Order: sequence, then C-alpha cells, then structure tokens
Amino acid sequence: MEKQAILGTIRQLNGDKLMAAKLLGIGKTTLYRKLKEYGLAGTGESTGD
Repeated sequence: MEKQAILGTIRQLNGDKLMAAKLLGIGKTTLYRKLKEYGLAGTGESTGD
C-alpha cells in the first residue's frame, strides 16, 4: 500500500521526487531509501532539484 502511494504520487508529479516527498510528508532521504528498498532507485526520474 505504501509503495503504491509513493509511486502514484511520483507519477502524478511527473517524476518530481522532491515534491512527492513533501506531499507525502516524508523527507527526501526517506523517500529515496524507500525507493531503494522497493528496488526502484535509479529510475531516471527528475529529483526536482
């Protein structure tokens, strides 16, 4: 469920992970850690930086 929430938010924001983290109420580092746990790190999506 958490995985779907994260991925859905990133998709809605066209890959903007920084904004996705803000909307989800988690830190950028936490978001990247979770993506790594799910095997989704390095997808090439924008970080929003």
